[in-house]
Amino acid sequence: MEQELLDWEKLAANAHFHGKNPWFHYHKFLTDATASIVGANTDEVVVMNSLTVNLHLMLVSFYRPTQNRFKIITENTPFRAMIYGLVAETTRNNPDNRARVLEIDPVFFAKVLRNWGDWAIAGGFHRANLSDTDLENIRTPAIVSPGDDPDHPEKVARELLNLLPNATWADATQRWSKAEMETLLSGGLLSNELFPFVPFCEEFIERMERN
Repeated sequence: MEQELLDWEKLAANAHFHGKNPWFHYHKFLTDATASIVGANTDEVVVMNSLTVNLHLMLVSFYRPTQNRFKIITENTPFRAMIYGLVAETTRNNPDNRARVLEIDPVFFAKVLRNWGDWAIAGGFHRANLSDTDLENIRTPAIVSPGDDPDHPEKVARELLNLLPNATWADATQRWSKAEMETLLSGGLLSNELFPFVPFCEEFIERMERN
C-alpha cells in the first residue's frame, strides 16, 4: 500500500503506466489472489473496470429519470471521471439533460442536510415529510395503527387518520388485552409482531373487495 501511495505522490495518473506496479496491469497482478478468494481457477476470474467505467455501470443500472425526478446533485469539485460519467449517462438519451447535473458546494450541502434533519426530527419525519394537503389528496385506502414507542407516536397516527380520506383505524390494544398481546408476541409461530393486526387486515381486505 505504501508503495502505491508513493507512486501516486510522485507520478499521479502516470503511475498507471510508469509506477513500480503499473496500475494499468492490475487485473493481471491480482489474478492469483482473486482466484484464491473466490475458490476459482486463475483462468476463471478477472479484476475489471476503472472508476469511470464503474460510474457508467452504476448510472446505467440505477439512474431512471422521470418527468418529475431527473436531477443529479454532486459536489462542485468532484473527480473529473465522475463528471464525465454523470454528463455522459444523463445525456445519453437526451442532450438537454446536461443541465440536470447540478453542482453544489459540499459545505453548503451539509448545512442543508443538517437543517433538513433538524426539521425532520421536529415532526416532519413521522408523517413521511408530507403536508396536510399531500395527505388529504391520498385516496388509496390505508390502515393506520398507533405505535407504542417515541418513533411511532399515537398523536401522529391520529393526525393521519383525520387527514387520509380513506383511512381505517387499527389499534391492537382494542382487540387484545395486554396479557393476550404478551402471549401472542412471546415466541414460536406467533412471535411476529404484526400478527395482532391480522384480523384488522382481513376485515380491511374484505371491505375493499365488497366495495
